[in-house]
Amino acid sequence: VRLPSDAPIPSAALSRACRNLAAAEGADRYRELLEDALDRIEIDVTHPKLSPPGRRHVAGHAALIARLLARSGEDTAPAALDRALTLYRISFDAL
Repeated sequence: VRLPSDAPIPSAALSRACRNLAAAEGADRYRELLEDALDRIEIDVTHPKLSPPGRRHVAGHAALIARLLARSGEDTAPAALDRALTLYRISFDAL
């Protein structure tokens, strides 16, 4: 599934779906899908038309997915944790 990068997507619904998949099946099984979702939501964090409250909201959803990836225990977990921390910082900076 490819989502267009020229318009914001429903990050809340996408992060909720990722969270549900990770809870039901485990993040390891859907790692590639979670990474694709995170990559796509991160594009929206930098969208020029996004207001500060919107940026905070979208960054929070992206951070949730990054945290799911970081908890998977794979070799890429430290990088996912760094992404989560960066996204949480963006979220808090938008306050």
